[in-house]
Amino acid sequence: MPSTTTPTVFVTGATGEIGSKLVTLLQSTKTPTRVLCRRQDQADKFNQQPHVEAALGDLNQPADALASHMSGCKTLFLLTPPGPNQLGMETSAIDAAISTGTVEHIVKIAASDQRPETDVPWAKAHYFAEEHMREACDKTGVKWTSLRASGFMSNLLTAAPAIQKGFLPQTSGGGRAPWVDTADVAAVAHRIILDGPQASKHASKAYILTGPQRLNMSEFAAALSRGIGHRVRYLHLPAPLFRRMVKLGGGADDFMADGLVAQFVEIVRADGDVGVSRDVEEVLGRPATSVEQWGVRNKDRFEGFDVVPYLASGFVVGVAVLGYLVQRRGLL
Repeated sequence: MPSTTTPTVFVTGATGEIGSKLVTLLQSTKTPTRVLCRRQDQADKFNQQPHVEAALGDLNQPADALASHMSGCKTLFLLTPPGPNQLGMETSAIDAAISTGTVEHIVKIAASDQRPETDVPWAKAHYFAEEHMREACDKTGVKWTSLRASGFMSNLLTAAPAIQKGFLPQTSGGGRAPWVDTADVAAVAHRIILDGPQASKHASKAYILTGPQRLNMSEFAAALSRGIGHRVRYLHLPAPLFRRMVKLGGGADDFMADGLVAQFVEIVRADGDVGVSRDVEEVLGRPATSVEQWGVRNKDRFEGFDVVPYLASGFVVGVAVLGYLVQRRGLL
């Protein structure tokens, strides 16, 4: 049910992996929260929950409309989905928050691999959005905190039907990445929000959020195997085959498919992601979640798939087997 007090936190991305976990944490501490929802059914669901109220709209709205949604809140939690207009949505939300006169702190999800010159579109968008946030906040006195997260373990759930059958098809080669649990990212955001806008230790700071190990995909598959209780093998696929898999198997459009290929080839395969950071432990006072621990907690999410209807003919498994045969013949 809507809170009877003015919400102090405005949450975007509230229905996603990180945002939904953050809202649950805010509810657990009875923190009055307002969430931005694109659909009425989403808003209705949130409005039935304690300490939460929903605003109907999206980040493509003009800044003045966004500002009216945020009015009265002290903190903006900014998380945008990857897309062609990601940078525009983020800069508009930042400008809207500052224009309210009530928002004192912006906590933004960013990327560990963000950089100005990259073919990964969301990494480039995060870089320039963070630059805009820094400049706009520093001019106005609004506090900012950037949470530069590495690759999410939960992203591998798109391959869950194949993983159920013992295959982890990817195109990262032997490159390593410090995969992070989205629950850890949400917990860090929650801790920073609870500490409040006046917590100087978080102001003007960029945290690097990673897991406790920098793993290649073979090591990831081995750790996941221990967590979910059955053997999973990493099968390296040529980039064009991986692109086809994520389009047909994961339902990705060209923007997402091209971006994922760029990320796993340009960044991960080339060992270009960040090293292991202790920032999660610094903020939470506990170690970051390992892949094995994440697998134990999410074991049920890798079960119960009928793989044949998946892709109308078991395409993901077929791709994985093809990748294995190609790999065995030394063609990669």
